[in-house]
Amino acid sequence: MPGENAPEFEVKDRRRFTAEGEPREKVEPAGQAEAEAQRGAAPPSPPQEPPAEPQSAASGQAASSYAEGGRGYELPTFERLLLVYYQTALLQMGLLATDPEHPPERDLGGARETIDILGLLQDKTRGNLTEKESRVLENLLYELRMAWVEVNRRNRPES
Repeated sequence: MPGENAPEFEVKDRRRFTAEGEPREKVEPAGQAEAEAQRGAAPPSPPQEPPAEPQSAASGQAASSYAEGGRGYELPTFERLLLVYYQTALLQMGLLATDPEHPPERDLGGARETIDILGLLQDKTRGNLTEKESRVLENLLYELRMAWVEVNRRNRPES
């Protein structure tokens, strides 16, 4: 029979606290006592970190594409974050139509706030961005500020 020559095993309670909630004297992680006995009680080595993904200095982007459930997924980048704010501001100004049948409502105050957030990002990240990221942020801010001025000028009543 297969169970006759099976090695004996020992069950150890490795919980840190007793049933009453009192801390136990010493609790070793599972398998550590056996491993130390085999190694001659050598101190455990620190866990190894996986190697970082290579980053291209020229492009300023990490290798950011990987498969998830059979579909490709792009990891977020700083440029993509900027584009989210850019599109949000265009929607708020009524310049980006999602449905041609129904023009979007304008929220010029919200658009101004979104543009100000991008300006804040520019101030707070100064000196920490790649040349490409800095150029993208500067161009987006310029376009949004000019568009905001133009939309405000069109909405101003004629005197």
